[in-house]
Amino acid sequence: MVEEHRLILRGKQCAADLSAALIKAFFRDLTATLGMTLWKGPWSWRMQEEGKEPGFSGAVFWTESGTQLHHYASEAKVTVDIYSCKRFNVVEAQRLFELYFRPEETLNCIPVLGSSRG
Repeated sequence: MVEEHRLILRGKQCAADLSAALIKAFFRDLTATLGMTLWKGPWSWRMQEEGKEPGFSGAVFWTESGTQLHHYASEAKVTVDIYSCKRFNVVEAQRLFELYFRPEETLNCIPVLGSSRG
């Protein structure tokens, strides 16, 4: 039976000065904080395609699954989507998110834990 654990964090009006280096550091700390095993990454890049929302995106892959991040510069919003086949501490994940991105408010903290498929 495969376990599925997920947490989506959305930071509103984030005060952090985002950069690819900051996002990669967040992914490294998140990997250690949640006790995951790094498989590939972390990566981060600036989105500057004409007609698209500017900001940063990034991803990291773990042997237990991984996470992705999207930043919307016009709204100073950061969204992180954590998915894992291993249970993790959602309180510590949110604490680290808030430490790095300094949102005025963390919205839609949605833990979907303990679901499984047969």
